Amino acid sequence: MVWKKREKTVKRGRKSKREQALKAVQKLDGRWTLTREIALWAGMPVQVIARYLTQEKKKGLLEHRYVKRNDTTLCMWRRKK
Repeated sequence: MVWKKREKTVKRGRKSKREQALKAVQKLDGRWTLTREIALWAGMPVQVIARYLTQEKKKGLLEHRYVKRNDTTLCMWRRKK
């Protein structure tokens, strides 16, 4: 009797929060994008995505600026040139 090797199962379904956030951050290009919009791409809360954005900024990959709109201050991000 010959035993068959078990096939390895490929991890599917939900990605880790970190992978999910970094994938959204990679979508950034030279255009300015609101933190809210990036959070929508990632499907995560703004506070969570903001944490990953600041980590990438500290590495020197991103830059940010603040914009005043309708009595609130919003943060915009883009990839450094």
